[in-house]
Amino acid sequence: TGVGGRLLDMLRRQGFHTSANSLGPDGMVKGTALDNNPVWTIPVKDPQVFDRYSSVGPSMINLIKSLNGVGTEDDSLLGETWSSKSSQALFEYEKSMEFAELFDTPDFNMDHYKVEKGVNERFRATAQYMKMRTLRKVNREVFIIPHEGFDSHSEQKADVNTLFSTANTALTRFVDEMKVQGIWENVVIIM
Repeated sequence: TGVGGRLLDMLRRQGFHTSANSLGPDGMVKGTALDNNPVWTIPVKDPQVFDRYSSVGPSMINLIKSLNGVGTEDDSLLGETWSSKSSQALFEYEKSMEFAELFDTPDFNMDHYKVEKGVNERFRATAQYMKMRTLRKVNREVFIIPHEGFDSHSEQKADVNTLFSTANTALTRFVDEMKVQGIWENVVIIM
């Protein structure tokens, strides 16, 4: 388990509604299986329709759900793992499609948030997801936002300065958005 996952496990045991979220590797937000706090993958871009070219038709998602439902005692570990991961991915897909429909509504629109590729784009996706916290029925959550490239073996000073400058711009925009949302006093950032 990761430090964020253990924190969320403790909060969930105290009655909080928690959410573990990742825009990259999720090891830091994984909790114990006992506490059943799944890690949500936050899409940076709007989701695309999953089965638009399906030969099965519009019921493909329902078919996959029925095939990956409750197993039997003679199912293999591989089969159960496949079913579990497939079911979680479909649930996340359906939720992300629901959320994407709301992104254009006045309550959840984020057109004012300037976006560039990379870490700024990830912070924007996080801010938009946080904006939907009441809809998602969450009051405590942890997000992991990767910003890669610090493992440099040449030109370290220039590379690191650029990476910190990019991070600083992304963090400034994120902090401004948290203030607009009225939750800045309840946000902790750890780097």
